[in-house]
Amino acid sequence: MHSYRELFRVPGLRLTYVIGLVARLPMPARALALTVYTAVGLSQGYGPAGLVVGLFTLGSALGAFLWGTLNDRYGLRLAMTVTSICETVFWLLVPQMTFPVLAATALFGGMTASVGGSCFRIALGVLVPVDQRRAAFSLEATMTELCALVGPPAWMLVNTSTSTPTALYGLALLTLLGSGGFALLINPPLGERSTVSAAGWLDRRLLSLLLANSAAIVVIIGVEVGTFGMLNEAGQARWAGVVIAAQAAFSGIGGLVYGTLRRGFPLPLLVGISAVAALPVGLAGHSPLALSLAVAPMYLCCAPALAATAHALNEVAPVSALGRVMAMMQVSNMAGAGAGAILVGFAMDAVTPAFGPVAVGLGGLLLLGISRLLLVSRRTAVTV
Repeated sequence: MHSYRELFRVPGLRLTYVIGLVARLPMPARALALTVYTAVGLSQGYGPAGLVVGLFTLGSALGAFLWGTLNDRYGLRLAMTVTSICETVFWLLVPQMTFPVLAATALFGGMTASVGGSCFRIALGVLVPVDQRRAAFSLEATMTELCALVGPPAWMLVNTSTSTPTALYGLALLTLLGSGGFALLINPPLGERSTVSAAGWLDRRLLSLLLANSAAIVVIIGVEVGTFGMLNEAGQARWAGVVIAAQAAFSGIGGLVYGTLRRGFPLPLLVGISAVAALPVGLAGHSPLALSLAVAPMYLCCAPALAATAHALNEVAPVSALGRVMAMMQVSNMAGAGAGAILVGFAMDAVTPAFGPVAVGLGGLLLLGISRLLLVSRRTAVTV
């Protein structure tokens, strides 16, 4: 734990982590909140709810680039002020919306959604010395797992204990506190404001890192969905929460341990281990205990892979383009999550739920291979 004790001696970092935790907490609950309000609150069913969530997610991807550009040109404070106000207003208005209005505004709501994760990583990349960034990003990745585990159940608990509008107002409050906290209290100096085009920093090396990151997310999401499918097939769906908690715990442990290492592992190695470790998960059967143990090797590499991605992107990206680069990481996360969910879904329907982890493991290896080919092509071009 010496690495983390030294890390928290960096001025202003304790406050940054606290605000980062508050900003991240509501983010995993967004899709659940929109689904519950549309399907149950408006009695529209899960098809229309999926449409709303899809539009919101698409808007988030588009908005990430807008936010990144705004951050690079005018600074983090202005960017977070705009997004925190806009998203807070959106969640305050959702309980008053009919389905046509919600469907029409979901894309815009996603575009204005706060990007607390990207902001958090930018702040860490600027505030933390180079030799301590592995520990910083490892702790950030572990916090991401914690928020993903706690956020949706906590929102659902408020929803069932009070009402859906109250839970949505709570989401607005957390958004204002977290994103507004970044806007008011965290404003790391980013150096000269950038007007440089993507041609100045968007190269094969950066694209390779983003593709490897998507490969990791494909495996993570795919195995999570696949294990639920295996449990559901055996009538053990009630244990899904326990298995998912075990997955998050293994990932968190891996992240914390990774942050204490003197030397990290290359991102391709971490992603490759995750993908290969996913292949035999389907052989574990339908026992919740067996499944929890079977996913351990894979999930121990998850948070380290996410930390290694953020660390590597901060190494290759100029400070003046960090906003756009972190936005691209967020989009690669979304793309990986979408691809993983689709791939595992088709594999489970076409073959069996146990084949789901195999499919995403192979898919992750394929994407990882393509990411490496980008670098090989670059070296070949330089040699020629």
